[in-house]
Amino acid sequence: MALPRLAKWPRTGRMTLGQYLQDNSISFSEFARRIGTPHARTVSRYVKGTRVPSGRMMGQIVKATGGAVQVSDFFEPAPAAADAGA
Repeated sequence: MALPRLAKWPRTGRMTLGQYLQDNSISFSEFARRIGTPHARTVSRYVKGTRVPSGRMMGQIVKATGGAVQVSDFFEPAPAAADAGA
């Protein structure tokens, strides 16, 4: 089975799962089916940030989005040293 083509690198900007689903008109229930979970509520929690996907599930999300959503997109970037008061 061929792997989906990943986004061209270097990527610019971030894409949240919510943005991806909205931009591609994909419902929570449809995306849940694509990543192998029976619950649309699980996808809703990922989108809202109330639940972080497991490593295996993050891999499924990256695969299902063709690389548009990456593991790093689930985490806030670290503040720059100047922002941290250094």
